[in-house]
Amino acid sequence: MFKLFIWDLDNTLIGSSRLLWSAFGMVAEKYAGKRMTPEQIVSLYGPPEGAVIETIVGKNQKEEALEDFYRFYQNHHQELVDVFWEVLAIIPFLRSQGIFQAIFTSKGRRSADITLQMLQVTSLFDTVVCGDEIPRPKP
Repeated sequence: MFKLFIWDLDNTLIGSSRLLWSAFGMVAEKYAGKRMTPEQIVSLYGPPEGAVIETIVGKNQKEEALEDFYRFYQNHHQELVDVFWEVLAIIPFLRSQGIFQAIFTSKGRRSADITLQMLQVTSLFDTVVCGDEIPRPKP
């Protein structure tokens, strides 16, 4: 019998590619004056948003660009995220069987919290571990 299920957030519980490509693309265009393709953006995935944005815009503009990223992420979440409700529907059943539920995501805490709160699913998870809370993020 399983005691714990660990879920990824992006493209497991939600389809977030369009939102991430748009948010990172906006930052690249606004702060670095360049257009990035989805493939170029995906090649930067692994570390949380702050590190990706620093790679795109540099240290000097990172904080301002990161704030813009989070504003865009929250303001466009509803229209650009596909929610995999069929997958999320499994979680209450698993919890009813005494199986703990966790999310391990490379997202930063702030964007993960935005997503979980907007979907009103925060209470489904016993633990959420984010990429900016660990010493070594996912590759």
